[in-house]
Amino acid sequence: MITKTHLNLERLREERITLDKHDKKLYGNSPILFEGELIIPKISREKLKNLYASIKPIVTYKDSKYELRKFSLEDLKTKSYIWYKEKDLVNEVDLDHLYESDVFICLHKNDLGIFSPTIAEVLSQVPNNLIERINSFEIVEYPKTTRDIEMYPEANEKGYYLSLVQTYMKM
Repeated sequence: MITKTHLNLERLREERITLDKHDKKLYGNSPILFEGELIIPKISREKLKNLYASIKPIVTYKDSKYELRKFSLEDLKTKSYIWYKEKDLVNEVDLDHLYESDVFICLHKNDLGIFSPTIAEVLSQVPNNLIERINSFEIVEYPKTTRDIEMYPEANEKGYYLSLVQTYMKM
């Protein structure tokens, strides 16, 4: 259990630092205190296209993990990929070939007042040291209650929600 941890998200991405998933939890413990500016990095269309070609989202549905349909470049930036996951499921992931890598904290715009992550938001924040090692990711923790949202006023005041993203390597 953590008491107070200071994190600078920009430094984490630049210095290629990820969190130890066993030591960090976003919600349910004492909040992580963020230092520096909270921003979602801009991502070019070309970089987004290249990252999406090699790193795909997966979701858990009814105790199984699934790959999702292919999304258009516009959908990557504008659509929440978890809202309609039931209709977007494509293939069940073979868990014998899915290996957990690192976790990282991700910012998401709070445009609609509800948690609506886009694939582009996640891909723009993957730490540099993971890009070559991983081929999928899953949001494993996100705000589900008002209390969760209120734990991070510095993010909420800037119009963001926070999530914890698990990355995977397939072998």
